[in-house]
Amino acid sequence: MTQFNDCLNDIGCHDMGFLGYPFTWENRRTRGGYIEERLDRFIANEKLTYLFPNGRVQHGDRAHSDHRPIMCESMGEEDMDVKWVVYFRFDPLWAKHSDCFTAIEAAWKTSSSSDILDKIARCCNDLENCSRQAFPGFAKQKKKAYRAIRALERREKNEMNLARLRVLEDELADILDSEEKCWK
Repeated sequence: MTQFNDCLNDIGCHDMGFLGYPFTWENRRTRGGYIEERLDRFIANEKLTYLFPNGRVQHGDRAHSDHRPIMCESMGEEDMDVKWVVYFRFDPLWAKHSDCFTAIEAAWKTSSSSDILDKIARCCNDLENCSRQAFPGFAKQKKKAYRAIRALERREKNEMNLARLRVLEDELADILDSEEKCWK
């Protein structure tokens, strides 16, 4: 590693560091020989650091892999002077659920306005509410699973904790698979 850092210095670059879990790879062994390493990194030169002084690297959550994704954000949220617009998008999954179809029909028929834009706005709002009720949980389940995995990753890497980590990762994989099937 010293030679790698020396090489970076020689060419005027540096490791950008990271936020998040310190390792980006693990060998996934639960009994003896467990290894985790920080293999993946972003490097920058002086010019890039000058252009993006608030650039930061985040180690993401691992799912279905022995590697964590790493993301480089060129500017912090506080530097963005952008107003984000959230656009409505029809989710094809809604067409498969009778409650959502009923919500579309009711919103369209019961809107007191004859203005088409008002009817569409009411329909969008009712669909989003229906979706929260008809398809609860994937976001919450994923968040809960990721939180449990992160908590376990901070503990000692003994055989019992590593085995429990594998179980949690399998549960997360099942949640992700179920979510993906809903979108097909």
